Amino acid sequence: MTHRRKEPVDKSQHCHTCRRQRLRCDGVRPTCNKCVARGVDCLGYGTQALLWVQPKSHHVKPAAAASKGEPARPQRQRQDGEEMVMVPADDGPTTPPPPRKKGRPKLVLMQRTESELAMPNGDGLDLTRAPKAAQLNAYLKVMKMRGFRDEYLWRRKIVLSPALDPEGYQLQRLIIDSLRYYDDHVCSDLVLFDTPTNPFRVLVEFWSYLPDVVANPLVSISAVHRISKTQSALEVAAYVPGYKYELRRNRLLSVKHPLVPVVFRHQQRMAGALAAMVADPNISEHRGLLEATTTMILCEVQQSLFGDWDKHLLGAQAIIAARGGIEAFALEKLNPVNFDLCTVMQIEVMRDIGSPSCLLRPKKDMYQDYLKHVIPIYQEGWLSAFPCTDFLMSALMRINMARYDDYQDLGGVLTKLHLRRTLLEDIVAFSPTTWLDERTAQLAHVFGSRAKEAENGGSTRSALLDLIQSLHMSVMVYAIRTLFLDQGVYALIGEADAPQGTALAERDERLRGGGGGVIDLQQVEAAALGVLDASLRRVWETERASPDWFGKFTVWPLFMLGISLDPATTPDETKDFICKSLLRLGHHMGSMAYKDAIWAMQHTWARTEKRGRRSAWLEELPLDVLPGLFFM
Repeated sequence: MTHRRKEPVDKSQHCHTCRRQRLRCDGVRPTCNKCVARGVDCLGYGTQALLWVQPKSHHVKPAAAASKGEPARPQRQRQDGEEMVMVPADDGPTTPPPPRKKGRPKLVLMQRTESELAMPNGDGLDLTRAPKAAQLNAYLKVMKMRGFRDEYLWRRKIVLSPALDPEGYQLQRLIIDSLRYYDDHVCSDLVLFDTPTNPFRVLVEFWSYLPDVVANPLVSISAVHRISKTQSALEVAAYVPGYKYELRRNRLLSVKHPLVPVVFRHQQRMAGALAAMVADPNISEHRGLLEATTTMILCEVQQSLFGDWDKHLLGAQAIIAARGGIEAFALEKLNPVNFDLCTVMQIEVMRDIGSPSCLLRPKKDMYQDYLKHVIPIYQEGWLSAFPCTDFLMSALMRINMARYDDYQDLGGVLTKLHLRRTLLEDIVAFSPTTWLDERTAQLAHVFGSRAKEAENGGSTRSALLDLIQSLHMSVMVYAIRTLFLDQGVYALIGEADAPQGTALAERDERLRGGGGGVIDLQQVEAAALGVLDASLRRVWETERASPDWFGKFTVWPLFMLGISLDPATTPDETKDFICKSLLRLGHHMGSMAYKDAIWAMQHTWARTEKRGRRSAWLEELPLDVLPGLFFM
């Protein structure tokens, strides 16, 4: 008979709570996922928190008279060294103490030390005390500018845990841990250069002043980020070329992870807090409601592209309309960034890009308002998760407006051809190098000394230029495909000159053949896709080379490259590069939505190969999973 040999278990990697409950701990620090999911206090991995002790008190039976119904004589206690000994009255008989019981000793919980009661953040900061008055006033001023009134900025009642956990203590621990994780791993990916003045950073000192409508999304976002990083890391390590992803409405439901209940629990609380704000007539038009709604959209998109985020978008549009439109928001001087309005604008634009023409809605007035205020709202995209520059963002809005006009009036395509051509020439004339040179002072104003890394001719500047060029080529491919090729226009008479010295200008020169006045748009599209592919590969070659890796902003260029290529003639290596890069982005950015992008591309490739030709923009995708493939 063979006996299975047990593998040794390193108990030092288990937290004290899991060891007490005899559970397998995952060893995540500072608090393990299993304790967080069960809603219990994780006692950590430091000094031994559990102590086996033997009872020191001796039980003494009352006098024999008590057994006959007579009252027992009073007894007194005295301190003998460190042990409490029961001493009977002088005139009363006693019985010897019972023998000590053998077996397992009693398990008791040690009292917490003062440092543990203070809930330090690792730097000696006492999180139970209120911040300094100057810092607190500055924080409250920013929150009020962002639209939160005084009643939403009251301080939470701090619950300490001297022994067993009282109600509310675990929630406070979870908020603090989520804030630390958010500051360390999430907010740095939302800007080009992470600095101490990052507007998305939430200082842990102010955790007790965060309103529920802000604290709950932070907990949810941090939990999904941790889940996605874990799952994506495993899938990247086990990636098989050509693997087909399935369509899932919510990928979080298919994941077995102890933090999944935490996500849904705090999303429910967030929805309840948001509903309370909407129901209050004094707050329903306040700006803080718009920021809470946009945060809810991002929480939904982080889990799946096919979730309910479009319903929250309709709510955001209603809030903007109730306050007087886009202009009323844009004229408010907020510091440092119009996060809420900028996010809604990006979602509106990218949603139309990710929709076939039949699902576009009339938004001419809205886009005209955005075009009028794009500079104060967007700010070159440096303080957003989509640094596409003001000009390229404006070009995307103009393309979306033209797509809707063409779909409504198919017979007027030729009459508007000169307008479409002017738009394409403006896009082709854009130069990333010139743009970056002209924005040097503005870059230094936003990012301070970190901007010097992009001024010199080093690797940071080259990587930033490759990122801007990939976004530029993506906009060009989108314009050529939707405004010309899908409308049956395959050539233009005349020359649309590209800036000299660029790779695209050299390709255009070869395409014209030195004297032709006809430009083949299919060949121009192929040339732009070649430049896009090369730029993305250079960006991804520097993966993990620095904390400010710009590949984290390449999700939309990767999707544009994959959805625009010809699957019959494109090598499998290019397809695998796109899919694996998106999968790795899910690990870097902590989002599960990138797997939906992989599914959309693979579905389009399969349908195109089956038909033997390309259809119009995104018409290969089933309409029941649309509208909108929103990436940011």
